[in-house]
Amino acid sequence: MKVLIDTSVWIDHLNKPVKELEKILKSPERLLLHPFIRGELSLSNSQKTKILLKELQFFSDIQIATHQEVIEAVNLYKLQGIGIGWIDCHLFTSCKLAGIKLLTHDKILKKISDEFL
Repeated sequence: MKVLIDTSVWIDHLNKPVKELEKILKSPERLLLHPFIRGELSLSNSQKTKILLKELQFFSDIQIATHQEVIEAVNLYKLQGIGIGWIDCHLFTSCKLAGIKLLTHDKILKKISDEFL
């Protein structure tokens, strides 16, 4: 199954290898990225992150959910007021629409992903 890797996992992995991500990287065809994650990573001035971004340029992006699709998901899955942001809602919705898993270290996003994806 394909997996979208959240920014939180990439950042943690740069500091200490994340075992679950290492397993996914052994089958790189399973890995998808999201343009918003690329954008978040590009905001770092860390040399490690710059190297990672160069390596990630060869991976495919998941299709971005439209804002309307995200709003519909927010309402359908009752994501209001639970402590996640708009980008998290975009990631969740894109994964839901594509039928793929989301690997995240954000506790709230992980909870809803485990429940609905």
